[in-house]
Amino acid sequence: MNDSPPAKQPAGAWLAGRLRQLAALAVADANRAELANSVAVHALRVRMKKMRALLDLAACLSGHRKQITGLRRHCQKIKNALASSRESHVMEHLCSKWFGHELHADTPPATEYWHPHQARAELRRLKTEVDALRLDDLDWHTVLHRHARTHRRMEKARRACEAHPALEALHSWRKRLKRFYYQALALAWLPGSRKRLRRARKLASLIGKDRDLAMLAAMLSLAKEPPATRAKFAARQKMLRQNILGKKRRIRLRKRQLQAPS
Repeated sequence: MNDSPPAKQPAGAWLAGRLRQLAALAVADANRAELANSVAVHALRVRMKKMRALLDLAACLSGHRKQITGLRRHCQKIKNALASSRESHVMEHLCSKWFGHELHADTPPATEYWHPHQARAELRRLKTEVDALRLDDLDWHTVLHRHARTHRRMEKARRACEAHPALEALHSWRKRLKRFYYQALALAWLPGSRKRLRRARKLASLIGKDRDLAMLAAMLSLAKEPPATRAKFAARQKMLRQNILGKKRRIRLRKRQLQAPS
């Protein structure tokens, strides 16, 4: 984590530079990594999530709204298309870990599959689009205002989960947590960042594990598994949910902490 503020750098140049760096790294990763490898796919998906989160910091600029919306959709398209191999690997690993056999899903995931050549071509096209992005009229006030908005949306999702902790509500909270986390990583010089990042990372991880177990349960006929294993599985799900909805779930971002670099 780089917690040093960009010295006297305009907000537009800073954000465009971060986006170009992420796009270049994604292309390099795709060119040298085997896209059937779950670790490589996960890394690329994380880069797409980071890009979407950072693009949101400039999404209100009237002169760039259409261009930024198109870029965010392109990142989402790539992320979703890379999901199938990652999801399959996670489910296979969890099934082996919990039940000691291969996954024979009753309801296999319906996700789009891309050939590695297609994925690489899409990433190169995305890089070209990002390289053409100019954000000269973006200022630090707008960046910090958008980051505060992301925080408010995250907290709204948290409160919704407290009222009705259903699986989809938790998933919505996790997506907003991750968006806030990726923005906070880029804005790591803000006071209190380390604590916010640590808490957001932990909460997102717990919610992700909860969702993975719920997805595995939906894909399997748990009634066919040994009673002791089912009981252990259910206890783990209950413990995760209790940890998620425990005391330390609120992440504070105060107005005085939104400081532009000097």
